[in-house]
Amino acid sequence: MQKELFGRSNELNKEIYSLRSELNKINEEKESWFKKKEELKKEVSSLIKEIKEIKKTKDKSNISVIDLKKQRDGYNNQVKELIKKIKEINKQKLEAIKKHKVTFDPDQIKSKIDALEFKIETEAISFDNEKKIMKQIKQLKKQYGELAEVKKIYDESAKVSKEIEEAKKKAEEFHKQLQGQNLVNKEGYGDFMELSKKIVSLRKEQEE
Repeated sequence: MQKELFGRSNELNKEIYSLRSELNKINEEKESWFKKKEELKKEVSSLIKEIKEIKKTKDKSNISVIDLKKQRDGYNNQVKELIKKIKEINKQKLEAIKKHKVTFDPDQIKSKIDALEFKIETEAISFDNEKKIMKQIKQLKKQYGELAEVKKIYDESAKVSKEIEEAKKKAEEFHKQLQGQNLVNKEGYGDFMELSKKIVSLRKEQEE
């Protein structure tokens, strides 16, 4: 009887040892999975932080895009208004040309006057020639004065043409900036979606 009990005791000890070894193995495995879960948790947390930064940048970019569109559209509207204005000025120019029977910019007369006056001041010319030049200058000045209305229209036309070119240039600059910002936003959106998918995948793995 004692021998049987001793034998049974040995069997139980062996069984206890086996169960204890199995339990230790399970605990080690449990610790390993818990450690992996915590690592995944940290990785998810890091990715969430990264995705928040992308969203923050994207929100700023969206504000920037709205502002750039507003600036570009503002200059495009300015170009449209200035084109309407110059069409009206050109109409007035044609009417003035018909009225005064002139087909050239009055500034050409001014240039002739300046050239003749410079000639008198800088060149050694005879008294008779000087009188002739002075007479010519007087006639040109009279003609120039009569064309004051035409000159005013020509000046206004030149001024508006310059404003159109400047507004077009500004609109193009903002359009290029807008294209660049849209490209950045597109790339940022791709990163955002990729990180979102990765977070979903890691969370699923973490739950498992």
